[in-house]
Amino acid sequence: MSSDTTSKPIATKQFDRVQAAIWRRDNDANDANRPLHTLTLSRSFKDAQGEWRRSHSFTARDLPHVQLAVEWALRELLLKDD
Repeated sequence: MSSDTTSKPIATKQFDRVQAAIWRRDNDANDANRPLHTLTLSRSFKDAQGEWRRSHSFTARDLPHVQLAVEWALRELLLKDD
């Protein structure tokens, strides 16, 4: 993810409790002609006070959804023109 806090993902998708986001980052001077894309995954849960939180840890229940998220991101990135 870019250090610019105003940046937004170029694509997002929800898979049950798992959220996937694809980010575009400018590459360094060594490979300036190709953008770098990254994938972030997170999981929503409620804490003891009932507040929604995000984690980057996943339970066995989440793993099929993590797999779907990775497959979705792979398809999205393979279809990109840049």
